[in-house]
Amino acid sequence: MEYKTITFDKTLVEICEFNNGTEVTEYHAMIHISQPGLPFVNQLEAILNAYNLLVEQELPGAQAGCQPTGRGD
Repeated sequence: MEYKTITFDKTLVEICEFNNGTEVTEYHAMIHISQPGLPFVNQLEAILNAYNLLVEQELPGAQAGCQPTGRGD
């Protein structure tokens, strides 16, 4: 198991990598707001931006088990 912490604008992302030696590597990511005094809409925007950067830059090719829509569903 490997742990990694990444800081994006207004967020902190903790990633845990589970590699069991097969073709599939599992990642768990927890996105935290680093500026909790922000209005809700700005916090949500920061979380969605961090998610997109995480998938595009840090974990390219990874597939998400769930994807946030920003619509509350």
